[in-house]
Amino acid sequence: MSETTVAVVDSGGFVELAIALTECFDRVLYTGPLWQTSFPESKNMFVGQGVPGIERLDYLWDAVGKVDLWVFPDIYQSDIQKALIRQGELVWGSMSGDVLETNRCDMRRLQNELGLPTQKWREVKGVTALREYLAKHSDQFVKLDFYRGDMESFYAPNYAIAKPVIDDLENRVGPAAEVLTFCVESKIHAELEVGYDGYCVHGKLPKVALAGYEIKDEAYLGCAMPYEMLPNTVRMVNEALCPILGKHLYRNFFSTELLDEFLIDPCCRAGWPPLPIMVNMISNLGEIMLAGAQGELIEPDFQDEYCCQINLLSQFAKRHPLAVEFPAGMRRNLKFQNLCRVGDTYYILPIHEGAVIGAAVGTGATTAAAIKMAKEAAASLHAHEFEAKTLNLANALIEIAEAEKMGYPFGTKRLPKPEIVLEDKE
Repeated sequence: MSETTVAVVDSGGFVELAIALTECFDRVLYTGPLWQTSFPESKNMFVGQGVPGIERLDYLWDAVGKVDLWVFPDIYQSDIQKALIRQGELVWGSMSGDVLETNRCDMRRLQNELGLPTQKWREVKGVTALREYLAKHSDQFVKLDFYRGDMESFYAPNYAIAKPVIDDLENRVGPAAEVLTFCVESKIHAELEVGYDGYCVHGKLPKVALAGYEIKDEAYLGCAMPYEMLPNTVRMVNEALCPILGKHLYRNFFSTELLDEFLIDPCCRAGWPPLPIMVNMISNLGEIMLAGAQGELIEPDFQDEYCCQINLLSQFAKRHPLAVEFPAGMRRNLKFQNLCRVGDTYYILPIHEGAVIGAAVGTGATTAAAIKMAKEAAASLHAHEFEAKTLNLANALIEIAEAEKMGYPFGTKRLPKPEIVLEDKE
């Protein structure tokens, strides 16, 4: 692919996608609307600044007519995508298909309409009604419709445990507290957590996908395998949702996560994981996106069978710029969020007040090889109050071993024992 320009429109979380696309396109622009307020903050304009290979674009609309492909890895920007398409631009993005993720209660209603297994759930309006509901119902997961920045989903074993979380939310959102919509779901006591990681183009999925096992916000192990080898429950959910995505002309990364046969949440965007892994693992990503923007599905060219992601965290980075140092040879295996570079130093900027600053990734012909590569990358990083969630890879291996006993294969190679992998032995 040559003589092409791509513009990545992002809110900071997927600057590494822009960096990866420098291997596919001649020119890579990086832009985002975060800074456009009456009182802009410098940090919101600095993401992507100084990073080798990409150019910071402050005003998106100035580049219309000069870009071959617009890439929207995240959600909430369907209006911009549609406006660009009306002007004849090529767009890789979720379009209005992102509502399957953002509107949680509507998603549960859709599950019922499609005849999919649906967990017990209740739509609750306002924090007063939420308090009353949780006072009578234990073992609940509380999710907020649409406003991801106001609250992370949380588990409420009982109201006493949930009360401080609700108090904090009510204090922060003020008058909006009584108009927020919550999707409250009974805890699922599942034997198996499985999922699909890949992409969707106009309702079509590729024939090869990632099957991944995630320890939430900490670690991930995946395997590239033929789609038909995925669990029946995963394929059933995907095949029910694909026609809906097709109606939205969806063309973006796509993931589903299930507890037994129950869909937890669709991820109608690039996920973290597996985006940090996919940019290393799939060699023809640029071709996939350019063709997908035109409604054509191209199969992925996976360079390895197995992959590993270890999330990197720093509590200091929640509210402060964080300097990170690492050997140049490890750059490809270290993926960061909200990244910029000043001089020779890389910084993580405190955009969303989250502790996750990035990920160490590895790929290989075996699971053990992928873990070893990711561990070496994590060990090479230096930053203030930094930690890598390496030990939780053992839990992921245990989950995979249990899934294999239930008849769900994890690639063609034998799975290593947790203690052997943690000692870097293959």
